Amino acid sequence: MFTIKINNTPIEVSENETILDVARKLNIHIPTMCWLNDFKASTSCMVCMVEDKSTASFLPSCSAIVQEGMDIVTESEEIDKLRKD
Repeated sequence: MFTIKINNTPIEVSENETILDVARKLNIHIPTMCWLNDFKASTSCMVCMVEDKSTASFLPSCSAIVQEGMDIVTESEEIDKLRKD
């Protein structure tokens, strides 16, 4: 177990969880289209994009596995643009 931040909220996570899984534990809504419970993520629609400020990268939250030190942002103008694209 280790801690990451989502929208400035620290949360303890397990190493096999996705960003989407963790966000849902915090009741943070991340939109999805291609994600289905109990199916392997396809990351084809990219509607669930989030930003990891610790690496300045954008990730599909449905398939990105949490890593120690992540600082995830789920809403911004740039994220909205990526989701629309």
